Amino acid sequence: MKPKFRKSSLVTARCTPWHCLAAAVITVTCHPAMAATRTKAATGTDLSLAAAWDTLPGSGDIAGWFSGSLGGSLTLGSAQNWGAIDIEDATAPLSISGSALTLSGGQTINGIASSGIYIAAAGKNVSLANNIALGPTVAAYLEMYLVTKQQQRLNKGEALLDYLLLYQSCWTNPILEDLSTPNMLLGGFTTQNTDSEWSDARQSSFGSIILDYYRATGNVEYLERGVAALRAQFPVSPYENWAHNGYTTKWVSSFHWGTGNGMAGVEIENDYLGDVVVDIKNGVAVGINGIDVQSCTAADDRIELHFTTPFQWKSDPIVVCHHATNVSMYRLSVNGHDYGSHTTQQLAVGVPVKRL
Repeated sequence: MKPKFRKSSLVTARCTPWHCLAAAVITVTCHPAMAATRTKAATGTDLSLAAAWDTLPGSGDIAGWFSGSLGGSLTLGSAQNWGAIDIEDATAPLSISGSALTLSGGQTINGIASSGIYIAAAGKNVSLANNIALGPTVAAYLEMYLVTKQQQRLNKGEALLDYLLLYQSCWTNPILEDLSTPNMLLGGFTTQNTDSEWSDARQSSFGSIILDYYRATGNVEYLERGVAALRAQFPVSPYENWAHNGYTTKWVSSFHWGTGNGMAGVEIENDYLGDVVVDIKNGVAVGINGIDVQSCTAADDRIELHFTTPFQWKSDPIVVCHHATNVSMYRLSVNGHDYGSHTTQQLAVGVPVKRL
């Protein structure tokens, strides 16, 4: 069964950002617009002020950096809506932070249709300060690959995903207070280079993005990391993260940024993951809903799985299998019980197994 791809939850349209931007939050939408280029002046660090531009960019305009345009550390003192960004040159590499920036898109820069950010070969780099900007960029490159089938889009997306995964926790710092288990913070995401939070709520959106890359590439590491990111919100709920100030402080800003989007992230992927998900090609199984996989073997036309759980189930667990080899039918065995032969399509939908 061919996997179904959907837009990642952090991307609102199929877009073409050519690089990353270090704003606090970037939203990219796509619709046609008549573009005028507004040039960044040689002075003015607050990009929300008219004095920093020849004319303050609007939603249909291209915000442009050219020779003599001020680079370095720039800010957004208030939320802005621009059409796109064109970086041809600047006095220094750009680092932009502050309020939200929306790119409405639909412009053409140097003959290239763009809905995001264009950096010329001679342009200046743009530094990332916050991974909530990096996440949608990773997702957007995958969207471009799915539309264009251009391998370089996927390669660039994976390169940026590697950078995003540097923010994912592979351990739980044992000196943090109030930990419930030694693995409590495993798989969660911090926020940026200079903040101290562990397992921040953005991990629920990032988990879906990582799983999108698993669907596209079959790289089983993305499956394991994506599931770990989706699960990471629940040990810290009802808080939006853990050790908000680097120690015991816990923070609740709202239901939707924390417990709510943690629940939404798992629900979005529920059909694809089931209660146990098996990568047939790699012979790897990952427990989802309180299931501990003891062993998994996928060879020839057989799949053998053993798992346990500390919970008393009220329904039959669903085993889902993806990335089959050239075999069209597989015989499934779970905890020593034979569940018969199933097509790859049936395995992708899920097979109920004996209640635990």
